[in-house]
Amino acid sequence: MNEKNEFKSFGDMAEAFDNERKEAEKEEVKELLEKSFGERLLHTPGGHFSSHFEEIQSITFVPLKNTSENEHPQLHAVITYITPDNQTRNITWTIFDDGTVSGKVPPNLNIDREALKKELLGLLDTLTSEFIYGADVRILPDKDSKEGNAEGIDDDDDKPTVDAIVRTEQLEFMSKQEKAVFTFYDKKIGFDGYHATIFNGFIILEHPQYGNATYVIPLQKPLKIDQTELHGSDNTPLTNRLSSKMKDKIIDEYWEPIGKVATTRKALRNIFRAQRFFHSENWENTMQGIIEKFPTLNE
Repeated sequence: MNEKNEFKSFGDMAEAFDNERKEAEKEEVKELLEKSFGERLLHTPGGHFSSHFEEIQSITFVPLKNTSENEHPQLHAVITYITPDNQTRNITWTIFDDGTVSGKVPPNLNIDREALKKELLGLLDTLTSEFIYGADVRILPDKDSKEGNAEGIDDDDDKPTVDAIVRTEQLEFMSKQEKAVFTFYDKKIGFDGYHATIFNGFIILEHPQYGNATYVIPLQKPLKIDQTELHGSDNTPLTNRLSSKMKDKIIDEYWEPIGKVATTRKALRNIFRAQRFFHSENWENTMQGIIEKFPTLNE
C-alpha cells in the first residue's frame, strides 16, 4: 500500500485495501496457472500424434529443458504436413508457459492460424489431462521371437504401419468411457511404446506401430480403491480424484504382476489369456464392442 495515499473515510481505506488484496490474489492465481501450465509442458509425453486436419500428418511435441533457473519451460510442436503437390514438409511452433503460442502458417498449408493454435492446445490438454498418466513402468518391451514355430513364423502377425502415429481420437474415446479408470504409459519412451487403459476387470493395450490390433487382458480380481484416499467431491470423475501415488499403487498391484512376467505379446496371450482384436474401419464401434464384451468385476 502506498503510504502517500490519502483517504477521506475509513470506507475509502477499506475499499482500497480490498482492491489491493484482489490484485494480489490475481497475481497469485496467475503465478499458479503459469506454474501449472509450465509443469504440463515439461511432462508432455513423447510420440507422434494425429491431427483432426487432413493436411497434417502428425504433431510431435518436444519439451525444452531449462538450462538455468531463470528460464521458463517451453514446448516445441513439430508439425508434419502434406502440401497440395503431395510433398512432406515440417514447421515448428513454440508453446510458452504462459499459454501463448508462437508460429507461422506457411502459404502451402491451408489452415487458419487460430484453428491450428486451437488444435495444438487441444492436443496438449488431452495428453496432459488427469486421465493420461506417465509412470515408471515397462509395457511389453521385448519383441516376439520368430523361433519355436514349425514354419519359423511368428504367430503374432500384427503388421507395422508405415508411420507409428498415435490416433488422437483413440485417446479421446478412452477418456470418455465411464468404466475407464485411467490410461498409463512408460514415461521414458512416451507413446512410442505401448500404452494401457485400466478398467475394473480388464486392461486394454494399444501400440501405434502395431495399430491393427488391440490386446485385452482380463484381471483376476476386482479393482480396489481406498475411498478415504480420494480427493475432490463424489461428483468429480474418478480419474481426477486419484493422486499420482494412488495411480502408481494401482499399476503396481494390477499391471506389474502381468508385465514383469509377460514381456512380449505372445507371452501375454499364452500366460494371461490376453485376447487380440483387429480393428475394423469403424474403430470406435469395434472398441465399444470390446469394452461391453468384457464384464466388470464386482467385489
